[in-house]
Amino acid sequence: MANGRNLHAPGTPQAAAAEGVPADDLAAEALRRHLAHRELEDLGEYGRGQAERLGYTEADVLRLIDESRREREA
Repeated sequence: MANGRNLHAPGTPQAAAAEGVPADDLAAEALRRHLAHRELEDLGEYGRGQAERLGYTEADVLRLIDESRREREA
């Protein structure tokens, strides 16, 4: 890695070789995906909290989407 720190993850060299990419690239992609997944989980948690606060249920979702789309088209 460019900053001189080493990351050790078992199996990384073998997985990188199998994918035909440098181990650093494989590790960077894995971290990027992990952070994106975590961000999506956080967003879902926020959305569930907002829905609960506003009293919405899963049954309201399609109706709310339709209403929002109609408002934007008007």
